Amino acid sequence: MNAKYLLLRRSGHTYASDLFEIISKGPKVFSRQHLKELNYPASKSPKDHYLAIKIRKVPDPEFENVRWDFIRLEAYQKIQREEPNPYSKAGLPFTVSLTELMRTKTKL
Repeated sequence: MNAKYLLLRRSGHTYASDLFEIISKGPKVFSRQHLKELNYPASKSPKDHYLAIKIRKVPDPEFENVRWDFIRLEAYQKIQREEPNPYSKAGLPFTVSLTELMRTKTKL
């Protein structure tokens, strides 16, 4: 709940380059129906309610044209070792400090 940034990865990639700043004070609960009314993309999940946060692309030049090699992060590696089902671990969230994340940063 105290996270300031959100790094999103794309399926099939071993790096991530989509860093967002979390601008909401916390998550809000939305119903599937409300999200549909907002024209939010439909989810494949059968859930009736979702947590959502407001984000924006990080405007800081330090984060432009970079990518992060998230597979080098210990927290990611721990998930890979501990989760027996390879399909259930895809996309599992984990937390790291910004300092740790910056150690995996490379310029494009």
